[in-house]
Amino acid sequence: MFGGRIIGEGEDGCVSTGPVWPCASGSSTLKQSIDPMDPRYVSKIVSKTDKEDEYILAANRILGPELSAIHLVQLKESCAPANSFNPPSDLESPAYKASKESLIAWTKKKEACDSLKQDIVQGRSIASKHKLMYISKYPMTLDQWANGLTTTGIPLQSVYTAIPPFIRILQKLIQGKEQLINLDLHAGNIFVRPQGKQLQFGLADFGRCLLRQPVSGNDPLFFGKYLCENTAVYELYASYNQIPLEARLLNFCYVKRLEHLPPGEFLRSWVSDPHVIEHQKTDVLLYDHTKVMEQLRMKPIFIATIETIQSISRKLRASPTPIPITQGLTSNEKTFLDYMITRYSIISPINIIGSICLLAKADATHFIAFVKRAIMAPYLQTGSSLAAAFSSIQRADMGIVWSDVVNGR
Repeated sequence: MFGGRIIGEGEDGCVSTGPVWPCASGSSTLKQSIDPMDPRYVSKIVSKTDKEDEYILAANRILGPELSAIHLVQLKESCAPANSFNPPSDLESPAYKASKESLIAWTKKKEACDSLKQDIVQGRSIASKHKLMYISKYPMTLDQWANGLTTTGIPLQSVYTAIPPFIRILQKLIQGKEQLINLDLHAGNIFVRPQGKQLQFGLADFGRCLLRQPVSGNDPLFFGKYLCENTAVYELYASYNQIPLEARLLNFCYVKRLEHLPPGEFLRSWVSDPHVIEHQKTDVLLYDHTKVMEQLRMKPIFIATIETIQSISRKLRASPTPIPITQGLTSNEKTFLDYMITRYSIISPINIIGSICLLAKADATHFIAFVKRAIMAPYLQTGSSLAAAFSSIQRADMGIVWSDVVNGR
């Protein structure tokens, strides 16, 4: 087994750096192999069925080269990973020797990468079930950067200045004819690049995304795949701050089997849930949550949303596979799901940055105000249908909301 020091392990892959893992002979499309010690790249081994390379290319395509260079990781290569069953082309190459000399004891670790480790322990070829990606390395993740908020006193003004361009690229990814929705933008999947006294935020991981392309129209399984692979599988509603409010409420309804409660009782169950209460001090979205819910429960569109959530949850429980659940959704339910899913890509990253500030005891006032306004926006409309309210907010520029918050408007 070859590869450098592990810098990340997760459900979707294993990331190592210096020396990067080599490609198996004949599987690389590069004219010149990557220097194994090149600090610009890390190697990531994922399942052969993983689509992260496709999603990275789609994100770069949607944003274009100028924005992508600043705000996205770059995919250099995707190939078959080398090992003793599938050696690299040159056994005497410095890359191969450097990799062999940097063997690491992954098999002793207890974290993720289990499938990969088991193949190695049992002497199986890893290329049969895995693929290798070379991805550009970024300076630091958001959670690594967060340490600086307490140790070096990073000025929050530089954070505020970095938010508007970050919101613009987040919106660009989901408001065009081709849309890429990242469902896993937690603090380890957002990177920070210091630029003198300024900062730039970017997206570091695309392991869990939904992609809609105009060439095929809206994937008829788009909503079904999301519901069956996320809502019906995980308990996400409180402890995952990359999840937007409506998705948390849907997950809460499904996990707790609250489809038949009156909306008022449903909301009382939500605000009194121990897990929700536990995270109110460290999650911007849940901050001052009881007051927000008291306001929302008086809004007809929000009550209609709760009823829609309960209806979707009932259908998912009855048909927990993509085709039947998708076929059973009404037009209103699809509109709601479309709104809910796209919230991952805009509100969630800002919520995470604000939550990092809360954890670091820094001033999170602007973030709290922004997330509250973003949550409330569709429900404050009067005389609108649920579908009209959600559709208008999807088209809105959330950068204006941030500007209003920062300027005290």
